[in-house]
Amino acid sequence: MKIFISILFFIAAFLPAQEMNLENAIERSVTTIQTDLPQGTLVAVLNFSSASDTFSNYVMQELTERLVFEQRLRTVDRGTLALVRQMMNVQTANNLSNESARTIGQMLGVQSVIFGDIADLGGFYLFRVRAIDVRTASIQTQISFELGREPQLTIFMGRRGVTAFPPTTFTVPVPSR
Repeated sequence: MKIFISILFFIAAFLPAQEMNLENAIERSVTTIQTDLPQGTLVAVLNFSSASDTFSNYVMQELTERLVFEQRLRTVDRGTLALVRQMMNVQTANNLSNESARTIGQMLGVQSVIFGDIADLGGFYLFRVRAIDVRTASIQTQISFELGREPQLTIFMGRRGVTAFPPTTFTVPVPSR
């Protein structure tokens, strides 16, 4: 039996790791947050930093919608969040400092704020999300994933010159002399 288990571990060591896509990363982030925070915690998705405001807004909206749908945690409406940001003269999702986010969280009366970011690390993107306790500023949970360089994700991140479909190559025969 020990030999059989050893063989399984040996085979598993050489299998390629499954690449995570954006939708799975968002879903697993929400599951982790819901599991690690006490049921009924009031949260606000405050910030997701990326190279693109459109992408940042998309991820914040997806996180919020999925948290609302699961109903394990209570979630602040993004409209209310926008009003508080406007009052504080915070224009974009990418310029929030930890202290500003904590202040906004306290103004909203939430117990936890959710942050995230995505970074282009060359061969892959690193997607990270964390929840922070507004009162103590301690990290309650954090999760990160390596995302493959999906063409749609690369375009969403603002990389120019990248198309959704790879170029077709042709071999041109060289005439013989």
